[in-house]
Amino acid sequence: MTIVLINAVCGLVLVGVLYRFPVLRVWRRVSLQSTLGWLAKFLVICAIVLTLWIGVLMWQLHGRVGQRGLGSSWVGLDVAEVVGMLLVVRLLHLRHAAVSPVAAATATLLAVDAWFDCESAGPRLDYLLSIALALLAELPLALLLAWVSSQTLAWTNRAVPPQPLR
Repeated sequence: MTIVLINAVCGLVLVGVLYRFPVLRVWRRVSLQSTLGWLAKFLVICAIVLTLWIGVLMWQLHGRVGQRGLGSSWVGLDVAEVVGMLLVVRLLHLRHAAVSPVAAATATLLAVDAWFDCESAGPRLDYLLSIALALLAELPLALLLAWVSSQTLAWTNRAVPPQPLR
């Protein structure tokens, strides 16, 4: 229960800081068009790093990946995050209307992963590492994907003639 409160307070502080200080509101002035190149590369790098992490998790499970348990759940959640990030990259290149919901879903997966990592971590060092990973990697990436989702929401409203099914 305490980690939920800590995460909520950190989230509220981050949102308050972003809205209070104009210098930190850069994300509101940056256009998606100017960031597509580095954004796609960054998401691919994140997906590669997460794929390597999945390999470490599978190695730690010693062949028990298909069995029911918490370890297999982490592998499945991380695979879904990788698929979501790569799908966002592909849809961004296509300028597809589905970017917004896919980016929002991937951001949600990352936030849930951060929360569950903190909730299921062992005492002391494991707990501190899970909080550090959540605050330095998973939650900032979730915020970035939420920003992408908000910036591409207009793509779903444009008038595009429907494509015939093949």
